[in-house]
Amino acid sequence: MIKLYEKDGHVHSPYCPHRYTDDPISDYISEAEKNGLKELTFAEHMPTVCEGFPTPLPINFKNPDMEGILEYFDGIKKFRASYKGPVKINIGLEVDYMDGYEEETKEMLTSLGHEVEEGILSVHYLKFGGQYYYVSNINYVDKAVEDAGSAEELNRIYYETVKKSILADLGPYKPKRLGHCTIIRMGHLRYPGFANDSAILDDLARLIKREGLSIDLNMQGMRNDTCRELFGEPLLPYAKKYDIAVALGSDSHRANTVGVGFDAPAITDNISWLRPDWR
Repeated sequence: MIKLYEKDGHVHSPYCPHRYTDDPISDYISEAEKNGLKELTFAEHMPTVCEGFPTPLPINFKNPDMEGILEYFDGIKKFRASYKGPVKINIGLEVDYMDGYEEETKEMLTSLGHEVEEGILSVHYLKFGGQYYYVSNINYVDKAVEDAGSAEELNRIYYETVKKSILADLGPYKPKRLGHCTIIRMGHLRYPGFANDSAILDDLARLIKREGLSIDLNMQGMRNDTCRELFGEPLLPYAKKYDIAVALGSDSHRANTVGVGFDAPAITDNISWLRPDWR
């Protein structure tokens, strides 16, 4: 059985419209080999389920369309059919939870799920005041904080939305791992109201455990100047308390960050009890 730090469970691909480079699949795998990984899961974004999105999507953060996601499935299959190296390659999907679009998400997962070997369920958008707000990039958080009334209120809305995603009926292919589930803290060095609220986190962790889900310890937060912590890191004491499984994810949108950051103190200081979600 591979060790926790030998698998990167959250990697985007050349098929991602908001990738940072045009690195080919082979570069991602070469980087995985260089960093001693034994397994890698590409987790490309599922197509957006909303037509006529109520709030314009950030132009640089679009997901693949249906044609693009089918090209992604085919491209990964073709690559791994010819690959003879040591890294096991999985086809994954990162699924946006959209409050109010549960049926559309379920329908799309039903059509795509048979192709997917690992799924990640993530919250990138919050719905309040009749609008959707993109909160996975700090440049869009300021407006969300202003319209929510305070960072504390946006923080509350975020975790309530994560809980909704956990409880949503998304069908038999619903992902079993929560992606970057403290991503609201990407702005906590700017907004102290994005706090480690023990009551909120304990309640969330109990729900995660009850529903049999795992969490993504996501390196993207370490690369963010207004965060500087792993997304998921504030949940670690509660993951230990409730024996919640975890997976490490670089959330790479370019080859040279695959498997990077897995030696972060939050991981190395807790490695004795961290339980991989594939055991």
